[in-house]
Amino acid sequence: MQNELDKKFGLNDLVLIPEADNNLLGRDLIIALRIKRTPCEGKLKIYSLTEEDNFEHSDTVWYTGEVGKLNIQPISIEIRNQEIPIPVKQYPISLEGRKGLKPVVENSVHQGVLESCVSPHNTPILPVKKPDGSYRLVQDLRAVNQRTITRFPGVAKPDTS
Repeated sequence: MQNELDKKFGLNDLVLIPEADNNLLGRDLIIALRIKRTPCEGKLKIYSLTEEDNFEHSDTVWYTGEVGKLNIQPISIEIRNQEIPIPVKQYPISLEGRKGLKPVVENSVHQGVLESCVSPHNTPILPVKKPDGSYRLVQDLRAVNQRTITRFPGVAKPDTS
């Protein structure tokens, strides 16, 4: 596939999955940037993936229960009025919810995802019960989102506008 943007050209291989619900090409961005996409003549190859193809991959791509950690710069956000803390009180959590979250929190601490700290900020957590009976920890970040300075404007989905 040949891509053109402001007289600059690039060649890319793309994966086409007709059954996918997601827009893999980032069509909204392609339209906004006025990028032209042209299939290269004679180079279009279509491969169908089968169930057998799924098992040909290395075991490293399958879920192991361990949390992956990317070797990247930490993501930082800017908030308005940084000097004013965001102290949202914790919602009441049932005893069952507390017991359900305990192994989740302990596992996150053990894997180094969570660490103990003292902060003037607080956002509530919620125990969400999964169909298998275990719990997922969900953090209510609405108060943080209200004070976040967005870097990029939101883009409407093309199929809903």
